[in-house]
Amino acid sequence: MPTYHHIFNLRDPGLPWQKLEVVLSAYIDMIEAEKVVALHAETHAAANGIPGLTPWLTQPYTQSDLTSRLDTWQKLVYAIEKKAEIKRSDDLARLCSRSALDAANVPRGFAHDLLLHATSSSIWFIAPGIRLPKIAEFIHQPFAPICHQYPSETAGMKMPFLFLRCPGEVSAKEAKFRYPFSTLPSVPCGLYLDAFPNAQNPFEDACRLVLPIRLGGNRYARTSDFRPIRKSLSDLYQVEINPFVMRHGPKLVGVLENWLGNVESGHWSVNGMGVEGGLGVWRKADTREDWWRYQGGHMYFRGIGRATAILAGARGWNVGVNYANDAAAAEATVQAVQQAGGQAIAIKGDVSLEADVLALFDAMEQHFGSIQGVVVNAGINATSMPLAEMTVERLRKVFDTNVLGAYMCAREAARRLPASSSSSSSPEQKSSIVLLSSAAARLGSPNECVDYAGSKGAIDTLTVGLAKELGPKGVRVNAVRPGIIDTEIHASVGDPERLDRIGNQTPLGRPGSAEEVAEAIVWLLSPQASYATGTNIDVTGGSAIRLRYPRGDLVAVPGRSRNFKARAVGSHQQLLARTAKRFDEQTTRTERSKDG
Repeated sequence: MPTYHHIFNLRDPGLPWQKLEVVLSAYIDMIEAEKVVALHAETHAAANGIPGLTPWLTQPYTQSDLTSRLDTWQKLVYAIEKKAEIKRSDDLARLCSRSALDAANVPRGFAHDLLLHATSSSIWFIAPGIRLPKIAEFIHQPFAPICHQYPSETAGMKMPFLFLRCPGEVSAKEAKFRYPFSTLPSVPCGLYLDAFPNAQNPFEDACRLVLPIRLGGNRYARTSDFRPIRKSLSDLYQVEINPFVMRHGPKLVGVLENWLGNVESGHWSVNGMGVEGGLGVWRKADTREDWWRYQGGHMYFRGIGRATAILAGARGWNVGVNYANDAAAAEATVQAVQQAGGQAIAIKGDVSLEADVLALFDAMEQHFGSIQGVVVNAGINATSMPLAEMTVERLRKVFDTNVLGAYMCAREAARRLPASSSSSSSPEQKSSIVLLSSAAARLGSPNECVDYAGSKGAIDTLTVGLAKELGPKGVRVNAVRPGIIDTEIHASVGDPERLDRIGNQTPLGRPGSAEEVAEAIVWLLSPQASYATGTNIDVTGGSAIRLRYPRGDLVAVPGRSRNFKARAVGSHQQLLARTAKRFDEQTTRTERSKDG
């Protein structure tokens, strides 16, 4: 067998040893899923200064990661061309060539592959003032870190076109956009791609927007949790450096989806050159009416409630968006629902107050008529601490919203949802209530949020009891129990790193998204779940189960059972031969591709 080393690294050496069949079968899965890629042995060894280094490299991204970004890119380019009535050529040119990327010393990785496979266009501007680069311009792009030591030969260069950057082998300190931003030398404007330490993915899939203008002077640009500008500059729009402000770097796909929505809705006008308006259009991010349009896509409003509202609107529901304080965030959700093809209104109200709950249901009935479904989603959390340190005021606030508020909303739904015969053969006639529980209800959240966990335990009890009460009336009651989900609630407990720390410990190896939870909620609302009541669906990434396979870069491929248990696949020698054969096959394909 050829010598291949370091293909698989355990991040936790304390895990128990596994059977050889499990590891070798997993290697084959990783190759087939393109989780590992073959590089030319001599080139890779020379680049790293290590003689005989393995030609195999484990990438932090898969082909599906790359494909999803390329698909969104393609949709955006096509939407602009369609608006501009530009006929696309059958010969699809690429945004950049391999030789240009090599000349610019772009390291092999996600940014390299994205630039290599993204299609170009005859349009110039893909966003206001953000121009598509031409192949000849890539040699001038700053693929080094943006920091105080920015190369002087490019200082003063203000070329407003799309920049994608890969920092290469640099320290986290060097790769950051650092304060004070006002002293940063002039850098080319555009969208930068990078692998931020707190981003959801460990590759160059997070964004920073560099503009030559100041945002935030009118106090309408806000943090990712919708608060007005305050003293903490690290979470805000900055002078000249205007990150899409989030506690975790927004993914490229979210930014491109936001731009696509602005084009398709007509908010951004288009001509033969592409998106009109120039860089000055971005000043609208600092106005009361439009700031939410420039926040970088769905990732700015990552709550489960918003994702559910958008999906429900897309599936034909009329949606009432309840909010307590932030009218701008609610209006942004209403606009997103309308863009998805639904109808929506925003209704202000504190669910812990009975009068507001009654007014909420009244407003929905006055605007849309009879209510068919209710999602009880309102919930709050607080800073992590043991129960012994919690004040009575904190406990009252959590239980007033999460328990009393949920029970009053469920009570009003029970009073107003239309009843039907439980034996009816028409599931479309059934009304539905969906409550939001949490995996914390079972895990307890010790030393963090036992008050929150207890409040969600009350939701589990309510789900069972109310389902029995309303079942004879044909009204279904269910709950969804999310696990570690990528929303801003983790920042509210004072631990923004919690998302990645706990999410990476799940069997799926990542946190979930609000959209994934929304799919479960909307399914329970729909006639497709007509025989489901009194149930609680876990959307936890498998955190309630324990898998007997090594962690680290060993990734479980959906639908492939051999990652979960050893299969009777023959002797060790047969597996070794199969593994070596697959390695050799991919190496051969890689060499042929390189020669071609």
